[in-house]
Amino acid sequence: MFKRLIIMALLLLPIVTAQAQGAPDQINDALADLSQRVGRNLTLNDLFWDWSQEDFGDTSLGCGQEGTSYAQVVTPAYIFNFKYGSIMYEYRVSADRQIVILCSEIDENEAAQATPTAVDPNFIDSFAVCANPEPGIVYQRTRLVAGIQAQVSRDGEPNNLRSAPNREGESLAQMPPGAIFTIQAGPECGSGLLWWQVNYDGTVGWTAEGNSGEYWLEPVPGRALPTNLSPITVANAASLTDVARVELNVTSKLVASRVGSAVAVAGDIGTDGVWLFDLYTGELAPQLLRTAPTSPAQIISLDFGPDARLVLGDREGNVRIWDTAQRTGLLEVTFLEGHQSDTGAVAFNPDGTQIASVGSVANTLQPVERSNAIIVWNVESISQVAVLAGHRTRVNALDYSPDGTLLASGSGVIDPQTVDNSVRLWNPATGEQIALLEGHTAPVRAVAFSPDGTLLASAGLDGSIILWDVASRTQSRVLQTGGTPALALAFNPDGTLLASAGGAPDIQPIDSAIRLWDVSAGTELGQLSGHTSLVGDLAFSADGQVLISVDDVRNIRFWTVASVG
Repeated sequence: MFKRLIIMALLLLPIVTAQAQGAPDQINDALADLSQRVGRNLTLNDLFWDWSQEDFGDTSLGCGQEGTSYAQVVTPAYIFNFKYGSIMYEYRVSADRQIVILCSEIDENEAAQATPTAVDPNFIDSFAVCANPEPGIVYQRTRLVAGIQAQVSRDGEPNNLRSAPNREGESLAQMPPGAIFTIQAGPECGSGLLWWQVNYDGTVGWTAEGNSGEYWLEPVPGRALPTNLSPITVANAASLTDVARVELNVTSKLVASRVGSAVAVAGDIGTDGVWLFDLYTGELAPQLLRTAPTSPAQIISLDFGPDARLVLGDREGNVRIWDTAQRTGLLEVTFLEGHQSDTGAVAFNPDGTQIASVGSVANTLQPVERSNAIIVWNVESISQVAVLAGHRTRVNALDYSPDGTLLASGSGVIDPQTVDNSVRLWNPATGEQIALLEGHTAPVRAVAFSPDGTLLASAGLDGSIILWDVASRTQSRVLQTGGTPALALAFNPDGTLLASAGGAPDIQPIDSAIRLWDVSAGTELGQLSGHTSLVGDLAFSADGQVLISVDDVRNIRFWTVASVG
């Protein structure tokens, strides 16, 4: 059975120290006292727990008893909350470990005034699409967005097309199950419904997405992938074609699983989750992985581990690990408040024992410069292995080497006061910077190790794509020296082929071509055309048979060398 461990990094009043790492040694004192009380030798794996730190005005640690005197001295202490069974225990332990106080003990069964209502993850009290809803009104998360095609749910009833975004609008037409239409605008929010302006067979009107957890509208499923697939190689790369496409409410961030056939794509505002696809189970019908409904922060970075776990970074600086193995029971197994905001890059190491994350400011007790610092976490103990400080501007990309002994990072921001368009190599176990690789003249947006670990590819907004020799820490070859900003890189599984993509919205026409490179020769093999806007991310499937791409106008394309029959 999985447990959710929450390591709190509270940024509260000045007396509270911001922190988020493995629990301090003082937790053992509280755990020992609790073990004695319940008559069992407990470990942290037996509990739900969190902790924080605070300075108290006297030795009561904020839990004084009437008639008892306490020394009036500032006393640093730790607060530990343990949930064991139905009982929540709050302990406070002084930093010098001389004072251990059980501050409160609450049986949740006895304290409950009424049976709590489960939170339906389809609903949230308020989100950016429908800010400040009417009292008592909640809105479903949307799966749609203006500019895409959608359809009436095939298993549902006909949907009314109305003259206005409300139930009082004149009925213009009825759209039958499976009817496909183009979304022109929306959503408009009213009385708990999301209304979209659509064009259905030339008739323009408003239709509602759903109600009470039921969706009446849905994205158009992608075409099933062909069954006669072959691995994508240097020899056949020129014959790639996009055999399936999906449009839905996503951002331009995706990742493919390292084994199996899962693909995860980050949801855009209003979805606040992750779309999960399986490449080979018929139609590419999306399934939505949601973040915790009480904290619907938008996901902005993601990476698969060597198994079914998915690490996510969000706008609020949090790091989450989800177990995606059970499609009907998706489980958040770890939650970390690792950064003060914008966890813009995350990475799993090859054996799944570590993750790396980076955001605006690292929540750590280690004596380093916390701005743009990368935190390396031990996944099992939920503790900080190392904090990697050195980048002077935002870190945009992370990748572990195939053997896990190196971590690569790339940084830079547009119009900076401080310039740091660098690639750095780190020892993730010790935090030591191994190499500083300089060659880009604009922010580095992507880094990727080759499958054999001998090369590191980096791509930047200057359009350059550089292959670095990992052993010598020098440039092996430069595939591209300028032109279209490069945003995404992906090696095929045998490392002979590199795909790159990018674009810039302020450069017209947008060059949205995906370029394929012969890694050994350093030559371009061809270009894939189809996207009409900048391509933000790329990934090869684990078997190398599919290249997946996503652009910033919510189009996902699936490229293979098979013909569509």
